[in-house]
Amino acid sequence: MTQLSTPQGDGRVARLRHAASLGLAAAVAVLMAPAQSLSDWSPQGNRLSTLSSYQPETFLSCRDRDGVFVVWTERRNSPLQHDIYAQRFTPFGDVALGWPNNGVLVCGARGEQDGPSAAIATGGDLIVEWRDGRSGRAAIYAQRLDAGGGIAAGWPADGIAIATRGPVWASSIVSDDEGAAFFSWLDVADDPRVSVRLQHLSANGLVASGWPDTGLVVAVSDSGLTSIACEDGQGGVLLSVLSFTSFTGSRLSCHRILASGEVAPGWPAAGVVATSTCDIFNTRTVLPSGDGGALLAWQDTRNDEGDIYVTRLTHSGTVAPEWPAEGLPTCTASGVQTSPQACSDRSGGIVVAWSDSRSGGYDIYAGRVTAAGALSPGWPTEGAVVCAALRLQFLTGIADDGTGGAVVVWADYRDDPAETLPRPYAQRVRGDGAVADGWPVNGLALIPGSENAKPQRVVSDGESGAYITWADFYLSRAYIQRVGAGGNVAPPPPAASLVLYPANPNPSTGTVNITFVLRNHGVAAATVLDTGGRRVRQLMRPEAQDAGAHVLTWDGKDDEGRQARPGIYFARVTAGDSRLTERFAMIR
Repeated sequence: MTQLSTPQGDGRVARLRHAASLGLAAAVAVLMAPAQSLSDWSPQGNRLSTLSSYQPETFLSCRDRDGVFVVWTERRNSPLQHDIYAQRFTPFGDVALGWPNNGVLVCGARGEQDGPSAAIATGGDLIVEWRDGRSGRAAIYAQRLDAGGGIAAGWPADGIAIATRGPVWASSIVSDDEGAAFFSWLDVADDPRVSVRLQHLSANGLVASGWPDTGLVVAVSDSGLTSIACEDGQGGVLLSVLSFTSFTGSRLSCHRILASGEVAPGWPAAGVVATSTCDIFNTRTVLPSGDGGALLAWQDTRNDEGDIYVTRLTHSGTVAPEWPAEGLPTCTASGVQTSPQACSDRSGGIVVAWSDSRSGGYDIYAGRVTAAGALSPGWPTEGAVVCAALRLQFLTGIADDGTGGAVVVWADYRDDPAETLPRPYAQRVRGDGAVADGWPVNGLALIPGSENAKPQRVVSDGESGAYITWADFYLSRAYIQRVGAGGNVAPPPPAASLVLYPANPNPSTGTVNITFVLRNHGVAAATVLDTGGRRVRQLMRPEAQDAGAHVLTWDGKDDEGRQARPGIYFARVTAGDSRLTERFAMIR
């Protein structure tokens, strides 16, 4: 067992608490580096890349209070070809340790790479997938980056092929509970027949045991399909599949697939039908209910051009008992309600936002439905007004605020009489439907002055605020901003007395580094536990430690010097009244 204990000042402790899975060498480098400002968020947003190359498309993936990963496409190496880049920002707005200022090249292979999405694996690595044209036809590739910005061991420089059977579209990625991910896409190799396919990769980049090399066929149609996916919260995946039955007709179903590739018990192989009246041209969404089931929201055309409906499915694949069989109307106001997006209310219910034309133009509204299928107390029957400013507003994203409400983001045309150039706006709605304290009525402009840009993605920052990306219209340069819970550029969060980083590497085949930071001098202890809570190894007995970073290395042996068996373990560090635990895996 190796231990490093180095004192450092309060400013460096605050910055170090959000660094990425530090190993010994990285910890030493940071401790020796000059202290910097704790808040580097610019009112104009932070550039993802300071280069002048074209940067049109971004994807965000957040890991709660540790900061945020951003993935984007950029024509940095060729004026005609997009490559994939990634960056990690701390909650303070600066680039995370080990990451270059203009991002890490995820894939620079020949041909076009576009449509990236990403997920954070157990252990903190980032897995990126994208549509790839290196072979002359669209395929799906993926890459894995460790928390320090390096390509994970065993993964090739330009990624691993996921789907190469034929032209593919609408790919996405979902993290599993085993350090890897699921990938879904539309396969059109058998045109006009379209299939929704799903693949499961293990942490080493190989196809998971029992899964076909060309992916599991989830749904097939001769009339057209679209699909979106999310985790089920229990190691599997949920897929919302929209099958076109005619030019205006459709069937919305939900499928649940386990990590083994089997259909979840109780779920029909053809999926649970949520409705046969979902609009085929606009957004619907799916998210986990928290118990292995699903929550869905969609634009419904059963009564007019568009209303908002939601439903809840149980873990066993049935509509929840309190919910109507064909969905619960959340808004049936006059005009058109369109493009719903939703997030969890963290209590088994759903918060949904949409664009709404009831007043002539398009405004932004939101509603909240409880796990029991009832309108949440305090919310108006036909939705709470998020923004009713002049001219048009079109919804682009929503992220939960952790307290039953949400941060809603949209493209806003209030400042352009021609209604051609929007600005990004955001609003936080509390769990009772009211605008949160500190946020302006009709929303917060994310960029000052009269600059024009379109918001693209939003994710929660784990502190009731959000990270938001956008691209400006004139130069197509991409930006990220963090907005705090009170509606302003987020200040640094208060420093914790004890910070424990994810175990590194995870999974491990040998030794594991356990890194923690003490804000003040005090007594600390560290142990490795098994899944039953039994002590496997006392890494550090309770004794006084200096303020600063400490790195412990577990050699994989128990207190008796015997090699621990492969499996899941927990590193636990205690200091004063604080006790933190990180999960990791040992494999052989």
